[in-house]
Amino acid sequence: CRKEAIANLHDIVDELAACESRQAVLEQTVDAAGRVLEFDRAAVAVEDGGLLEVRAMSNELALQDHPTLPADEGIAGKTYQQERAILVEDVAESDEAKPQSGDMRSALSVPVHDIGVFQAVETVPGAFDQQDLELAKLLVQHTETALERLARERELRDQNERLEQFTDVVSHDLRNPLQVASNWLELAREDCDSEYL
Repeated sequence: CRKEAIANLHDIVDELAACESRQAVLEQTVDAAGRVLEFDRAAVAVEDGGLLEVRAMSNELALQDHPTLPADEGIAGKTYQQERAILVEDVAESDEAKPQSGDMRSALSVPVHDIGVFQAVETVPGAFDQQDLELAKLLVQHTETALERLARERELRDQNERLEQFTDVVSHDLRNPLQVASNWLELAREDCDSEYL
């Protein structure tokens, strides 16, 4: 039921928010695709140096370890380049498809912001419909939110580290002149008793 799947996807938000690394978010996304959307064959590929490299995939996928594909080829490449979700009824009839396994027959592909692509595949044609694609897009939105949170937290940590380094330098730079001034003040107090001192 669509309502139940949507409700369960919203519960995934907490699981994704608890992830402490990008890899954990990607793995949680694939896990949620299987548990909630019943996509037994799902993967997330991340763009790196012009290639889309699978970084997380379900156990049901019979692929080589972390396969790669040029980021401008196949359905995954088109999804990534155009930042547009794609539903493929029959991979065998698609000129753009570059399946990583010979038994893939249908697929859905959703861009993951500017980092890569989420894909689900099946061994029979027409396994996915528009509703499946919309649910996958919702899952990916949650994934993107979790990834953005991690990026903001990393940026904040970096800023805090830079601020601490700056504070240490300024503190050190101020400590010496203040100590010299304090010493001169003590010497001046020994010579005269002035309210200005």
